[in-house]
Order: sequence, then structure tokens, then C-alpha cells
Amino acid sequence: MYGFLLPAPNGVQPTLRLTLNAGYYLDVSTPNWQANRAKFPNLAEQYKSLIAAIVADVTSRGIVMILDLHWNDDVTEQEEMALKGSGTANTGDSLTFWRAISARFANNPLVWYELYNEPHAPSYDVWLNGNNRFEGMKAMAAAVRESNIKGMILVAGAFSFAYDADSLVQFTRDAPVDRVLFVFHP
Repeated sequence: MYGFLLPAPNGVQPTLRLTLNAGYYLDVSTPNWQANRAKFPNLAEQYKSLIAAIVADVTSRGIVMILDLHWNDDVTEQEEMALKGSGTANTGDSLTFWRAISARFANNPLVWYELYNEPHAPSYDVWLNGNNRFEGMKAMAAAVRESNIKGMILVAGAFSFAYDADSLVQFTRDAPVDRVLFVFHP
């Protein structure tokens, strides 16, 4: 059952954004994560439990929780776009991540999904459709929709770390996805 978001007394919906790591959530063996896994048993399950507890606590207070794919692997440098996983890559696959996240929180209308933080894609087509290295916004939105047809999806502009409105306007023509908010960082 989905309800309507009730405005806060001042008319503003309280919102909290949580940055996530797909590799950690999916327990992918990256160099930094591997060292931490050796020290702490069941680290990925602890990470998932922590996220679930934060989401439950925040949304129980009527606050929107934005789950933001911020990194796919060890937190060193942000990639240009969300990454595709492969049998040999030490990275968290973006589609697998979004399928797992949206399935886990599908019944909570206060959970929103930010597909990738501050992309700076090599081209509009790569941003939209992906290539052999990067996952496209259209496929990630579809992955969320597999489990959650009503969840709010946040899409950041293709260029200049989300400082691009033209790609967002074009997205509405090329990937008609319902319940989308645009992220723009001027």
C-alpha cells in the first residue's frame, strides 16, 4: 500500500540522503573490502543490516530516505558513471545492486533511489544506455522498476557532475520513466 507524503508543518518534506557502495553491499572482493572482511566476519551482512536499520528508523519518523549509489567499489575516486560488474572486475554491479535494494525496500514509499551521484559521462548515449564499462541510467531505472513500480527515482544530469539540465530534458523523451525527480548541481 502506498500513501501520500504528508508535508511537514513548514511545507517542506524532510529528507535524508544515504550514500552507498555497491561492492560492499554485494560483498565483492575488492582490495580494501577484502582486508576489512578478514577482520570482521559477515561484514556485508552487517552493512546491509545497518542500512536497513537506518532506513527503518528514518522512515518511521516520516522522513524520506534517498539511497544514493555513490561508489561501486573501494572508495578511492568516484567513477564517471555507475559500473557494470563482470566475472573479472572487482566492482559491484550496478544492476544487481539496484535490483537488491529496490526489492528490499519496495514496500516503503519513503525510500527513494538516486541512480548515481554526480555522473560525468563521456557522452549522452553512454549516460543513457551504458557501454562495456558503464551502466546506463535507462537500465538502472528499469532495474529499480522490476521490484518497485511506484518508488521515486532520482536521475542526475549526464555531464559536469550533474550540472547539466539538457540531458535531463532529453531523458524524458528517450526513457519515459514514471515518478522521476531530476538532480541538478549548479
